[in-house]
Amino acid sequence: MNSVNCATALHRLARGGGASSAVEQSLCTITASTFEHEAGGVTARSLTSVAWAVGKLRLSDKRLLAALTARAAAQLAADALDAFGIANVAWALATLHTAAMSATTRTVGLDDECGGGLCDALAVAACARASDFKPQELTNLVWAFATLKWRHARLFEQLADVASARLAEFSPQGLSQTLWAYSKLGLTKHGLFGAVANAALPRLGSFDPQSIATLAWAFANLEIEHAPLAAAVCREARARPDAFDSASCTQLLWGLCRLRDGVEPLSVVALSRRLERVAAAGLAPQQLVCLRTWRLDG
Repeated sequence: MNSVNCATALHRLARGGGASSAVEQSLCTITASTFEHEAGGVTARSLTSVAWAVGKLRLSDKRLLAALTARAAAQLAADALDAFGIANVAWALATLHTAAMSATTRTVGLDDECGGGLCDALAVAACARASDFKPQELTNLVWAFATLKWRHARLFEQLADVASARLAEFSPQGLSQTLWAYSKLGLTKHGLFGAVANAALPRLGSFDPQSIATLAWAFANLEIEHAPLAAAVCREARARPDAFDSASCTQLLWGLCRLRDGVEPLSVVALSRRLERVAAAGLAPQQLVCLRTWRLDG
């Protein structure tokens, strides 16, 4: 098998939902060996396909990840990866990092997987073509960097400008996840947050509960007040409290605990009651924090 065959096989496997661990391990070994021996023969397209499949299947194979990282570094050095490829490689690394974190009790550093040098190279390459990123690619990229806890000021500055100019093209999840990334890294971009709020307001009724909760969390985490958005979020919560599951309900309640301008107590009551009902079915202890800390008269 050559690198194209490996990329095709992994891509189809990921599209189909995976296979047995034995089959996946065998394909990982073959792909890693192929990448090591072909080296310069691995195309950007093959690399991008493998990166996406590895992330989708969460294939935490050290040899394959090392080979993938080496090929990505080479492609970046040759300026051969486009915006789609850059976003896919970053997304795959972040997804594998998340999987590694959930599979161990120790703290998994970025260097354990790929080394910070690759993240810096991805950031530099992304800065050189920031305007090329489509909304989903931009969201995937900033999500990846935030998940990896890798701050790159120039990249996030440029992408904030790109996103602000194209917010009408973002999906509800894209809007909320993009702000989540900036908030997670502590990047207070008031211009971007204000622009997203204005873009979200007329569309908030079409937002799924998790996107609403994530959006509110992003503002609350940085203590950025936006009364019209908070009021609109509260209206949605009051209108459909049962649509929120335990995770989104807890996240939204936490956000409303931190915000004040525009927050409506009746919406908080509706969410609190919803959370109490969910608790009867078995709620994690930490998810009760919002109920204990929220004060309607606060």
